[in-house]
Amino acid sequence: MRRCWQGLGLLLSAVGLGWSLPSHASGMETVRRWAVLVGHNDGGAERPRLKYAHADARAMREVLVELGGVDEHDVRLMTDPTVDGLLQEIDGIRAELEQVAGRTEVIFYYSGHSDETGLVLGEGALEYGALRDVFDGLDANARVAIVDSCSSGSLIRSKGGTHQAPFLVDEASRVEGVAYITSSSEDEVAQEAERLQGSFFTHYLTAGLRGAADSSGDDRVSLHEAYTYAHSATLSHTERTRYGPQHAQHDTQLTGTGSLVLTDLRQVDSILVLGEAIGARVSIRTEEGRLVAEVDKRAGEDLALALPDGLYELTLSDEGRFADVSLEVAPGTSAVLDGMGLQWMEGETTAARGGESGAQEALESTPVRLSIVPRPGDEDLVDHVSFSVLMSRAGGLDGFAGGLGVAHVAGDARGLMFSLAANVSDQEVHGAQVSLGYNHARRLRGAQVALGANLAHAEANGVQAALGFNGLVGTGAVLQLGGAGNLLKGDFDGAQVAPFGVNVADGLRGLQLGLVNVGGRVHGVQLGLVNVAHHVKGTQIGLVNIANELRGPPVGLLSISRNGRYDLAVFASASDLVNGDFKIGGRTGPYTVFGAGGRLSEHFYASLGMGVHIPMGRPWLDVDVSLPVYQSHESAWSAPPTLVLRSRVLAGFSATSWLAPFAGLTFDWRLPTDGRRTVTTLPADWVGRDSDRRAIIAWPGFVAGISF
Repeated sequence: MRRCWQGLGLLLSAVGLGWSLPSHASGMETVRRWAVLVGHNDGGAERPRLKYAHADARAMREVLVELGGVDEHDVRLMTDPTVDGLLQEIDGIRAELEQVAGRTEVIFYYSGHSDETGLVLGEGALEYGALRDVFDGLDANARVAIVDSCSSGSLIRSKGGTHQAPFLVDEASRVEGVAYITSSSEDEVAQEAERLQGSFFTHYLTAGLRGAADSSGDDRVSLHEAYTYAHSATLSHTERTRYGPQHAQHDTQLTGTGSLVLTDLRQVDSILVLGEAIGARVSIRTEEGRLVAEVDKRAGEDLALALPDGLYELTLSDEGRFADVSLEVAPGTSAVLDGMGLQWMEGETTAARGGESGAQEALESTPVRLSIVPRPGDEDLVDHVSFSVLMSRAGGLDGFAGGLGVAHVAGDARGLMFSLAANVSDQEVHGAQVSLGYNHARRLRGAQVALGANLAHAEANGVQAALGFNGLVGTGAVLQLGGAGNLLKGDFDGAQVAPFGVNVADGLRGLQLGLVNVGGRVHGVQLGLVNVAHHVKGTQIGLVNIANELRGPPVGLLSISRNGRYDLAVFASASDLVNGDFKIGGRTGPYTVFGAGGRLSEHFYASLGMGVHIPMGRPWLDVDVSLPVYQSHESAWSAPPTLVLRSRVLAGFSATSWLAPFAGLTFDWRLPTDGRRTVTTLPADWVGRDSDRRAIIAWPGFVAGISF
């Protein structure tokens, strides 16, 4: 996929890690490193939305915190920031730099859209010149900027920089200055891939920082090693893509001798070692299916990768054959894959476009298979049409499988799987799974239908429908229809619909519809009785809406957000001399108003209402309707209350950020109950009577006060 993030280029701004030695003999120098990591999927209305810029920034954060000497408190991870928000974060680091003694370093990383002039941050833009001025102005010993975006080479060109000789590699590191790295040249696009769930350049850069780029074998990865590895791997893996080869660029203005160490593999105690006997492309995924690294392992030498402890699924590919291995990386140990005892299988039969033959089909093909019980060798079969009460492991499916038991396909399933009990496919599903019990797929491109539960790992492009539960881990586009609930872990485009259940999404661009909706980052609409989200760009519609940050008008009985409206007002009116209101809602649009007031020694009231706030710069307009409940002091609670329907139009002016005088018109109707008025201090009859000849008291009024 094309990634038009051309500028931000060079996020590797954090030069020399904390393992640099001073030139004097006073011992190890204290080093503190900051990292500003930006992932921006939104390129504005004129550009397609990216899918993996956020994931790229998170991947960089993981490797820098685990191996790069960056403390978690010194990481600024920003997703879809505004220009002002990004500059404010950098200004905050500038202030911290002024208070720190010793060696300091800053790394800046950007993944997103850009053009020939600068970074594209949603509807805003940050020109390369302004970015350089801000970055070069940081008072740090070393600064590295890495930009993974389209035409990001323009950042180097606009600086007047030229291609420098390779970075110096030396044990005694004493380097100062600035280095810029871009993922593409000035006239190239930067590309991201579904298979990698990220950009080519960032994927191979992070793999290199985990140890794949350690060409010297000293368990440390220098800036030169990381750049060289990412440049070579990105070029080789994009030469046959739709947009053609992608050439990373670099420009350095560094002085001193030695290497800029970016990661130290000795900082972690869990290592995955690929033995010297292995010569293949190795894909390493977490247990949940997330691709951590993909490396081209050369035979004849060991390759160590520093990874968090956990269970990993490894796929080795070599000249048309593949092998799958599960390997546990335990804390404090090195898990070694020596290549002995691997069960190699021939790859799927394919045909290359252009008429070239693909790999030869190795698995036996069965056009039609009818069986009550599985026969030996099922794992070596590719079924085209299969009917079975119980179908066990098969190498693949290309057609239809039906049964009253379990349908488990270990390889690629293309077509329809049907079972009254469960469907399982460990790889991709191209078509549909239908079950009255349980569906499971490693990837999904089509539909899952179940009365029980659906679960898909990695990515999905299609529909999950269940009367029970839907779960999806990874990223992609999907529609989830669940009776009990839906779960999305990752970034998705689409909708979650659970009219009688709960929707939970880590990142969703679309719609959440359910009794309760919970989201991390929601770009769209949350519609339910209760809506809760960390960040909402759109709106929340429900009885109760809660958001840490809301960019859009909420609609609900109670809407609470950190950046919302919380106004306290005191005012006077003709009927009630002392009044107070508390308004809560979004900065614009609907709000909820709680009110109370009365006339001393005569009557008092409490009210609840809804309104709309219309800002017009400093002037503003509020229009609301409320239901005050009046009670006289004389009758206390012995007589029924008097109900009033009140409408107001209020105009105000924000003199300061916390003070706004206002005035307005009101119109009240006393609602008829039993024809009696227990509050006699309200105005006399103003208009007519209802059909039962009971008095309907209505009167206009005027209010004035101050809002805080």
